[in-house]
Amino acid sequence: MALVLNGRLTADDVASMTIVFLIQDTGSMYGAERATLDLVLGLQSRGIEVAVVFIQENRLSEAPGPLVNVFKSAGIAIRSRPVQGRLSWNVINDIRDVMSSYHLPILHTIGYKADIHGCLASHGGRLFPVVSTVHGWLFRPKPKELFYQWLNIAALKRYTRVIALSRWYEQYLVNKGISRVVHIPAGIDPDAIASTSEASKLYADESVPFTFGMLGRLSWEKNQSLFLRAISTLPQSNMVAKARFLIAGEGPDRPRLEEEIVRLRLSQSVEMKGFMNSSDFFRQVHVLVQCSRMENLSYSMMESMVWMRPVIASDAGGSSDLIQDGVSGCLIKKGDVASLSDKLLLYINQKDLYEVHGRMGRQHLVKFFARQKSIDRHIELYAKIL
Repeated sequence: MALVLNGRLTADDVASMTIVFLIQDTGSMYGAERATLDLVLGLQSRGIEVAVVFIQENRLSEAPGPLVNVFKSAGIAIRSRPVQGRLSWNVINDIRDVMSSYHLPILHTIGYKADIHGCLASHGGRLFPVVSTVHGWLFRPKPKELFYQWLNIAALKRYTRVIALSRWYEQYLVNKGISRVVHIPAGIDPDAIASTSEASKLYADESVPFTFGMLGRLSWEKNQSLFLRAISTLPQSNMVAKARFLIAGEGPDRPRLEEEIVRLRLSQSVEMKGFMNSSDFFRQVHVLVQCSRMENLSYSMMESMVWMRPVIASDAGGSSDLIQDGVSGCLIKKGDVASLSDKLLLYINQKDLYEVHGRMGRQHLVKFFARQKSIDRHIELYAKIL
């Protein structure tokens, strides 16, 4: 069936449209970057022309980040624009030149710096349609970060559409006065990551100690300290034999976390693994723990559900969109050490429960967060705004 807008837009037009992504190159490859990669490759697989412009921040690195290299290897048209400060008029002019070279282009921005440049380049959506996916803010009590968040929201108010990945962020954006918000959850293809048989191998492998793990950047918003404090309250009798605890990732909080492990006398129970790819992590972790002060739609949680691992997560942001409390995992109140400790003990004392919850998590993911469904909804959105 042809897609039509006011009798003007046909399926042929949809096939000929181009989505130009403007992405802030952070030099890292965390959840937002991986979700963006899935979207871009998904659109390309559906025959939609995609181009990518990276804002490369020289203050972070003069070399391109891993996302740039992945896109290049996928054969996607890449442009990288180095910037020295927070705002670059050269980038704004470059965006206008890129957009003018395509038929039916839409600019899709990722990251606050991309949002601001996209708003200025499009004259608030008057020169060409602009769409943003909001992956979230840190909400740290730092004046500079709060100012940039305010500036970002001011730019988004002029956007053609703003995509919220979770219900929590959808309501937050509406409350901030952004009227053209649409809820499109990120999607994932479970079988492309791990088959059911591969994910279930850990269930029968008794050689792997029962393991709780955290995966992600070691930073304030992820709150790995809550995990350590909860572990320290567990009954210590024979605890090393009953369970182990693993923290994977790198980031600015690593030295402080290492000191805390020593101070809490957890050196025999907690292992700091540094960077791990998610497949290696989930092959040896039975339960994912997420203590974040704020989440949007966590990619790590989605991967945990692919691997049929239940999640214990702070009830923050979009966590409740993914986790069915008591069915596919457990939600705890933010910052509640006692609640987290209780949930750890629940799985330690009822080890068969993690398999039941893990299988339910994958079923929920397949039903509500399928990658193709997310791609379809993005294409429908692009078609409507042209």
